[in-house]
Amino acid sequence: MPPALADRVLYGDALTVLRTFPSGIAQTCVCSPPYWSLKDYGTRSWIGGAAECGHEAHAIEQPSVWRGGDGNPVPSRSCSRCAAWFGEIGMEPTVEAYIRHLVAAFAEVQRVVRDTGTLWVVMGDAYNAYGNRSPSQGLSAHGDASRPTWTAGGLTTPTVGNKSLMGLPWRLALALQDGGWILRNDCIWRKERHAPERVTDRFPRGHEYVFMFSKNDRYLFNADDGIARLDTVWTIPTESGRGGHPAPFPRQLAARCIRAGSRPGDLVLDCFAGSGTTLEVAKDLDRRFLGIELNKRYRAHIEARVGRAVARSYDRAAYDAMTDIAAEDEVRVDAASGPTAQAIFDLAMGGDLHDRPPPEP
Repeated sequence: MPPALADRVLYGDALTVLRTFPSGIAQTCVCSPPYWSLKDYGTRSWIGGAAECGHEAHAIEQPSVWRGGDGNPVPSRSCSRCAAWFGEIGMEPTVEAYIRHLVAAFAEVQRVVRDTGTLWVVMGDAYNAYGNRSPSQGLSAHGDASRPTWTAGGLTTPTVGNKSLMGLPWRLALALQDGGWILRNDCIWRKERHAPERVTDRFPRGHEYVFMFSKNDRYLFNADDGIARLDTVWTIPTESGRGGHPAPFPRQLAARCIRAGSRPGDLVLDCFAGSGTTLEVAKDLDRRFLGIELNKRYRAHIEARVGRAVARSYDRAAYDAMTDIAAEDEVRVDAASGPTAQAIFDLAMGGDLHDRPPPEP
């Protein structure tokens, strides 16, 4: 593996960045992709299609399906030549397009992981609903609105009944299975101490899926003492938002997947890094990490977290002595904490995380 790809975070669209990686460099991938219709991050780019196409010259406008945070329709465009789409994963106009984009990204992950590699995907579901996504109204496909509030869009998915659970995790799992991944487990993450749903005509949801896939039928599964005692129902507390991210990944959940899918020294990939939990936990477990994140809004927070993890891995005693400067249990991403955490990282690595040389071709 090129040394420049160890313990690094790259920023851009997951599919685009994954295509630049050599094959067979990661032992496992642990990630949670953006959930469909949940949040508009405002990080639109061209997804899919041919890289050399020049999509802007062939762009055509599509009907708006979602509303953004400002209440206005989110623009949607596609390339008439190669079918690329201008947007962000999770804000596709249809469920089918959402699944198709994730399948394309995970096909690249399948190439990037070793022959003994695994993929762990955490995913929640959504409900079909009337109206277009509007955070100001609290309406999305994750709600149960039974009457239209913006009739231009109608039902989120016309082919599924109003208020129907979409089955998104299983749609993705079966599509990945069709793409060559071997589905080994459908673990249930029972979310302890989660915010309850306010519903009166069904049971409130309290779980998400954690799918385990393998690249081949012979693969690494590290059944140590802690992992060997577990079954497929995991009761793990949720964690509050960090660095402004709306859906943080619990450290305990990330650690469980990383421990089962890799050994110390292995490279752990997260192609939807979010707040950086998988990367931080991988380093704390003596693995190397490689992350991809589209939204640069979380850059300072990600690099603060992984910076502390790298510093701990180099000199735990020295790091503990500095806890009055950067407290591990309370991370504030502001003008004071960001540079301090980055300075700790620089001491450990001898250079800035995003100033390292580019990956070798």
